[in-house]
Amino acid sequence: MKLHVARTDIEGGIIATLFALPIELIYGRLAVAPLGPQHFADGIQAALWTCVLTGFLATIFRGTPGIINGSGAKIALVLAGLTATLMKTPEIASAPNPTALIFALIFMCTIMAGAAQCLFAIGRLGRSLKFIPYPVIAGTMVGSAIALTKTALTPTLGIEDPDHYGSLFGAWHPLSTVVTIVTLLLCLYPPKILGRMPFMLTALIGGSLVHYSLSLIFGSGHLGTTWSTIHGLMPSFSFYHFALDGGLPSLLAWAPIVFPYSLAIAAIASMESLLCLPTVEALSSRKRNGERELWSQGLSNIAAGFMGGFPSEGVGARSRANVAAGGKTRLSAVAYSVALALLIVFGSQLLGKIPEAVTAGLILYLAYTLIDDGTRRLVIQIFSMRTKVPASQYRLLWANAVVLVIVALVAVFRGMLQATAVGVVAAMLLFILTSMKPVIRKIMSAESRRSLKVRDAEATALLEKEGARIRIIELDGVLFFGTAETLSMEIIKLPPEVTILILDFTRVKEIDATAGRTLFQLARRFQAADRTLMICGASKSLDADFETSGLRDLIKPNHWHHDCDHALERAEEGLLSQLGFAHSNVTLLLGETMLAAGLDSDEVTLLETFLERRELPGHVVVFSQGDLGNSLYVSASGVIDIRLPLRHGKHKRVASFAPGVIVGEMAFLEDMPRSAEGYVYAPTLLWELTRQRFDDLTAAYPTIGHKIMLNLSRGLSERLRRTTQNLRAASANSDFNAQSGRLLPGQVERRRHPR
Repeated sequence: MKLHVARTDIEGGIIATLFALPIELIYGRLAVAPLGPQHFADGIQAALWTCVLTGFLATIFRGTPGIINGSGAKIALVLAGLTATLMKTPEIASAPNPTALIFALIFMCTIMAGAAQCLFAIGRLGRSLKFIPYPVIAGTMVGSAIALTKTALTPTLGIEDPDHYGSLFGAWHPLSTVVTIVTLLLCLYPPKILGRMPFMLTALIGGSLVHYSLSLIFGSGHLGTTWSTIHGLMPSFSFYHFALDGGLPSLLAWAPIVFPYSLAIAAIASMESLLCLPTVEALSSRKRNGERELWSQGLSNIAAGFMGGFPSEGVGARSRANVAAGGKTRLSAVAYSVALALLIVFGSQLLGKIPEAVTAGLILYLAYTLIDDGTRRLVIQIFSMRTKVPASQYRLLWANAVVLVIVALVAVFRGMLQATAVGVVAAMLLFILTSMKPVIRKIMSAESRRSLKVRDAEATALLEKEGARIRIIELDGVLFFGTAETLSMEIIKLPPEVTILILDFTRVKEIDATAGRTLFQLARRFQAADRTLMICGASKSLDADFETSGLRDLIKPNHWHHDCDHALERAEEGLLSQLGFAHSNVTLLLGETMLAAGLDSDEVTLLETFLERRELPGHVVVFSQGDLGNSLYVSASGVIDIRLPLRHGKHKRVASFAPGVIVGEMAFLEDMPRSAEGYVYAPTLLWELTRQRFDDLTAAYPTIGHKIMLNLSRGLSERLRRTTQNLRAASANSDFNAQSGRLLPGQVERRRHPR
């Protein structure tokens, strides 16, 4: 390792230590607060010991370089809930050493949480934790903030015994409130002259100086108390000591009670650690492995629990400080552990002199930081966005706010464990609510949207007249029992003249079993009514769902298409066939093509002498991209596809020309290279008109040449008009009548849920 890298890693570790110290002093005592002030020092010692251990353990278990572990507010509150639950149990009270048993169970909870994190990593559940809805996360943060504020109330007032709230003015020490306010202000507005020194450490030192200065002036009787002294590096209690003394069987009997708390801690620690990864990635410009980090975190918590440590997580603030100061390898975590251990060994007496009022100021600042800008923005939007967003989106804002408030209230009045459980239920409800957004993105008819297949004037006019018989419903989002029923009701509302329906699943992400059953029943209803249902755009995973539901067996194979354009082309062919139009299946005479439109029989006979008749087998290139455009074509039978070559031998169809339609006239008129290739999949009969033969025709028979040029212009104009209509169909606003299910002529519906 280079000397410069080692130096910056050590600097990063030391900076992280200074960030961690004041926070661990708070969360350590918070975790064991139900045991009373006499055990605050034990909780702080265990929290600090955890940080010392995790720096080394992260190196051993190959944790993400740059991430620094430590305690978190939510984990501390869950541990406090576990401690309170254990203290209320008669078996604990009757134990020979209740405090030692409670600490051993807390350590067992740490081990179980670590094991759960390892299972998360094995099952690759880390990615799922990232998608917990924000209101649930924000609710736990707000609940933690309120709980922290409540904890800070007693030392802020300088009250030694909470039972003295009844005689507030007699127990209140106003100077303690002054110290708390000064500490809080130093956190919020740290002096710039101190440079890189962590502001919370600055506030801790500054608040302590204010406390002792006021004590010298007014006497200590007007101020609150200070902390109890921490004795050494190693904690007083540990899991392995308790197990060696024969207490392991008794601990295992408590596993059912401890398990829910350990699972909640595992979820919280995993989520916070994964949220820490993007910060480290952005600062270090290196991609990290989330599952490996969960595995490392889990093993570290298992080992820490055995050795008397509390659960830990990747902490964003100290990790950012570490990486920003140059800590880019695992050496920074080791430096963090060593620096913290030295502070504990040589500064434990000083830690015992920290005033309680200073602690209150730090706690209030931590509570303030838990109310993030997303929560504040949500509150502002509730009051300011009522008339500025659609009603559905405003209702969703309210739903998010309600979930946030419920989770926060449960965290305050019932505990963080119960809040986590409520959050899981709320996450599912929010998922259902957001998935209930309209699944129908657009409803269009073949009057306004046409496939890429270019047809002759007669077929085009027929489709324009009867296109309302074909409907395309473009779906978007998740199709499950709620949205599937809505879709079914919308389809039932379609007018009776709609005989062909295309369901476009290109944007659908998931289908549940109930939705699959609903679609199956819908397809059977269509078959019974002699109507056609087509499916297009389904992914492989959706295909498997269709197979399971029986839809694959029910709908004919030729009614499944990989994209909407091919489905629409098939629907157009079916509609034209229903209307008795059969040009696609017969061989046309030259006089029936667009090239010979407006010519009399003698002129058609003359024109045919200037054309080359070509019979092509299937799967043949008519012309290639880049070829000189010295010919145009018109087919008598068979379809000519225009394709753009892609990589790996694939192609994208951009147009398709039915028999009788002119092909290749753009390059022919411009005398430019071909912009795409022409391809026939089936045996095709076509006529080719070269530029040389056209010039000869025009020179000999200018009237015929003029009529052909007019036909070319009409063909291009019709194609441009069709493109414009398709673009209008893609961007038109909703004109769909939800009651009647009807579209006005030439109009389409576009439905979008708020994003």
